[in-house]
Amino acid sequence: MRKRPKPSQTSLARIATRLHCARDEDAHVDFGFTSTRHTPVKLDRLFAEADLRIATGLVEPHFMAGWSGGSKVIAPGVAHHETIRTFHSARFMSLPKSDFTAVDQTT
Repeated sequence: MRKRPKPSQTSLARIATRLHCARDEDAHVDFGFTSTRHTPVKLDRLFAEADLRIATGLVEPHFMAGWSGGSKVIAPGVAHHETIRTFHSARFMSLPKSDFTAVDQTT
């Protein structure tokens, strides 16, 4: 197995980064509500309007979402605080399929 070289300081300097503020109303796009559970969908404006989105992170069992990582990089990762609070509410935790390693979330 070949090891990849670490990124140089020069290449890292070309990557723009910023902190996400979940309570900044103007920094989010409001996509409305989901049709099944009426969940508010508000995502970071820079993420939503980007031509290319690259998300990184680990994937591991999660007690409520089945698995962490993947879509959780987006919500809660770059979501508005209302979206985050809804996904992490008792209403979602009480769903029958909110369990370790659950894959089918269609309940």
